Amino acid sequence: MYVTKMNSSFGRALLFVLCVFLVAIVFTACPKITASTDVEEQKNLSVRTCSVQLKEFDDSLESFGTISFKTKNDVTVLVPGQLTEFTVKEGDTVKKGQVIARLKNLQMLVQQKMYESEVDSAQARLDLVNSQMQEEILAVESRLLSIEKASLNIQQKELELESQTKNLENKKKLSRIGGVTKSSIESLEVNLSASRTELEIQKKELEMSTLGLRDEDLINAGMLVSDNPKVKKEQLIELNTTTKAKEIESAEAALKTARRQLENANLMMEELVIKSPCDGIIGQNYYENGEYIKENEKLTTIIDISSVYAQIYIQEKEVVKFKKGSPVELEIPSLDIKLKAKVSEISPIASAQSGNFLVKIKVPNSTRAIKPGMFVKANLEKTSPKKMFCLPQTALLTCADRRASFFAVQNTYLVKKEIQFEYEKDGYIWFSQALDEKEKIVDKPSPFLKEGQVVSIE
Repeated sequence: MYVTKMNSSFGRALLFVLCVFLVAIVFTACPKITASTDVEEQKNLSVRTCSVQLKEFDDSLESFGTISFKTKNDVTVLVPGQLTEFTVKEGDTVKKGQVIARLKNLQMLVQQKMYESEVDSAQARLDLVNSQMQEEILAVESRLLSIEKASLNIQQKELELESQTKNLENKKKLSRIGGVTKSSIESLEVNLSASRTELEIQKKELEMSTLGLRDEDLINAGMLVSDNPKVKKEQLIELNTTTKAKEIESAEAALKTARRQLENANLMMEELVIKSPCDGIIGQNYYENGEYIKENEKLTTIIDISSVYAQIYIQEKEVVKFKKGSPVELEIPSLDIKLKAKVSEISPIASAQSGNFLVKIKVPNSTRAIKPGMFVKANLEKTSPKKMFCLPQTALLTCADRRASFFAVQNTYLVKKEIQFEYEKDGYIWFSQALDEKEKIVDKPSPFLKEGQVVSIE
């Protein structure tokens, strides 16, 4: 029993020693195998390369947007009234000047009739005053003729008085020699005295009739007395018809006011007939027949789509490369339409929501097939084509903030380089910095490559 136990313990101890020895041999051999494998891989590692190219850069921008109408006209009513006739429906095509609705306003109709009566009354008043003016002119002319007649009568009376005076003197001479009686002399003296009195009366009457027709009256009125009898006559008529002339001015002013009021009433009545301000289609109606509309209320909206706008938004860094008139290629997928156009407008202010700038491209639409809201693709040419250096994006290790890094092969060693680029387009990065076109750049680099590694080029 004792011998058997000893043999069993010895065997287990021996087995343990053998295991330790084998483990030591394995750990000693493993590093040598790994190192050998790494060296072998380094010797056998090969990469594909590409090079920098100088190519023509297609400097264009693709964007998306929607179609918008050219203009939108909100038709508002300027006067209140009841809608008695509304002939158009949403989607109908209308022409400029076409009657689309009629309103009724009884109060305005009554006011129009009242102003018509006021015009008639003012016209009648003016006609009356003009007639009175003609009568006054005739009266002045009659006075002038009467003055001329009175002057002639006075001249005649003076001649008669002179003749009577001579006759009296002759009779007195005859009476001294007894040829004429004393009573005859006395009778002649009485007649002569009566003639003198009558002459004085005529002169006073002439003086009274000339009041307002004298030169001094013209001077006092601020007129320069004319030497031309015809002109002077006109001056005297003007002076003596001043009051009636003022009445005519007042009547003319009243007629003018009445006509202006009637004209305004007619204009207001015309506003009861609503006409389309432009060619277009009815976008939306806001009232129905029979409804009452207050002034300045919107009746309908008319949109003009004889030509439309393609609207797209462009980022701040890109918009500076375009200008009005820049060529654009447009595509409307829903209508399978492709066409060429030019930039019509560029908004001077960025959108507050997106920070982008609105660009409009005018598109002819004579057939009205293009509708507002349709989706549109746009390709805008920034500048004329130019040549730039480029590198495939597949060769890049990193690419951010317009900086890119890559591996170049120099004397079988990998060298990491960085470059500042301007654009990412068509699978390339584009830059202006000149690089050696003969330099070999690793294409599709493995993530396990490290700077300084030795490689071979396939």
